[in-house]
Amino acid sequence: MSIGNLKDNGNKWGNNFPYQLRNLQILSELLIAANTQTVGVERFPNVIETTGHGDLSAYDKLYNVSFYNNSAGVIDLVINGVGVNLPAGVTLNYDAGLNNWYNGANFEYVNTATLSLIITFTT
Repeated sequence: MSIGNLKDNGNKWGNNFPYQLRNLQILSELLIAANTQTVGVERFPNVIETTGHGDLSAYDKLYNVSFYNNSAGVIDLVINGVGVNLPAGVTLNYDAGLNNWYNGANFEYVNTATLSLIITFTT
């Protein structure tokens, strides 16, 4: 959108400058509002390397979670009650995005073959 786009020559009929300016102002206000929701919030990166079973329920707010299968076998994950097979060498990423954060209890890992699972997340 080009602000001040005229339908004809001169500043006569068809000038939509006020409409376009107000739309750009609204978009700017929305962007500022979205960015101020997380300003001043400290976030801490975490890394867990595990060969066992467990979940991330000790963490009540997760902003992103990544699971990386660092082994040759398949690792079973349960995300929000849904089973997911994580093949060898594959990374599975979850970013909270506009939801702002996940509950850690939603992420469970079942490592039956004691394979190497690397979990990175931000709290």
